[in-house]
Amino acid sequence: TGLGYMPGYFDWLGVYQARPMPPNLFSQPAAVLFYANATGIIESGVTSTPNLSNVANWVMVIANNANSNAMQSYAIADADILLPGHPYSHAKTGEYYRIIVSDGAAGDQQTLMARATSELYIRLAGATDLAMSTHAWPTIELWDVVGFQLPTDPTYDTARNLLSKGWSMDLFTGLMAHKLSRITGT
Repeated sequence: TGLGYMPGYFDWLGVYQARPMPPNLFSQPAAVLFYANATGIIESGVTSTPNLSNVANWVMVIANNANSNAMQSYAIADADILLPGHPYSHAKTGEYYRIIVSDGAAGDQQTLMARATSELYIRLAGATDLAMSTHAWPTIELWDVVGFQLPTDPTYDTARNLLSKGWSMDLFTGLMAHKLSRITGT
């Protein structure tokens, strides 16, 4: 995260993976699209749970390294500037939801800003947790952008993007349980 990457994880082979945060997570195209219809692989209904405890529309990252020669600085990522018009931005809500993060590894201002932006994107994307069950589809990795479309619902004329937060698979039934976050603002 100190480089502005998505949080690291181990893939299904046990290899550590780290990917850069997309320049704009909220306009990132989906890697895979799930359809909730007869030809789709969704097995159960989608459950949605609000998770506003981690939402932030203003993130400050402070350099905090014990080395006496370390950089002493901070960086601020504000949704009003980086994502104007986002539903959780200060301009839309009238409130700042602030979070301050300590960074013990950043060596320059650019790294601090990348970390602040990454933290802001993940916090804005995590306001709603979703869960669903599908047939086996183990190609989805942690932090992949996944599309979800309900063709029968007129309000869902385009796919809603979700951020994959993990999955588990029952090897006996072949069903996968997915944990996702709705990328609010898409």
